[in-house]
Amino acid sequence: MVLIEKHFTSTSFVLHPREDKVLLHWHSKVKTWLPPGGHVEKNETPVDTVIRETFEETGIKIKLCNFNSSVAEITFAGVEEIIAPYTILLERINDPENGEHIHIDMIYFSEALNISDLKDGWFWATENDLKGNVNLNFNNSNNEKIQDDVKYFGLKCIELRRKYGN
Repeated sequence: MVLIEKHFTSTSFVLHPREDKVLLHWHSKVKTWLPPGGHVEKNETPVDTVIRETFEETGIKIKLCNFNSSVAEITFAGVEEIIAPYTILLERINDPENGEHIHIDMIYFSEALNISDLKDGWFWATENDLKGNVNLNFNNSNNEKIQDDVKYFGLKCIELRRKYGN
C-alpha cells in the first residue's frame, strides 16, 4: 500500500465588507478558481496561516467569522482556544511540480477589512456568479468554471453572514 503525502493547509472565503461577494482568483499552477489560502508553516496555527496567506496573496487584512463555535467561558491553565474552521476537507491535489498529494484543508470564513489594498488578479464573485456556473475568463487566460466545492463554500459563507451577521 502506497501512502499519499498529506499537507496541512488553511483557506479563507473572504466576504466583501458591504456586499454579498467572495474573493477568488485564477490559480495558474493548478488551473482552477480558488480563494486565498496556503500551507501551514512550522510554529503556526491554522488561524495564523489563513490570516498570513490571505494578506500575502491579496494585500488585504481579514477578520475571521466565528459562525460555528463560541469561545469557551471556561479557562484552563496553559490552554487557549482558537477559532475553529467551518469545516476540514481532504482534497486530492495533482500538482504538476510536486506530484499528487492530499491537503488537509481547514476552511474559514472571513470579512475583508481593507479592500482598497486588494492586489491585481482577484475577483469579487457574486452569488449569481457562484450559482450560475459562469466562465470567469476575463483575459482569455483560462477556460474553466468555478469548481463545485468553491461554489458551495462561497455560497455558504454568504448565507451565514445573512443569517447571523458579521
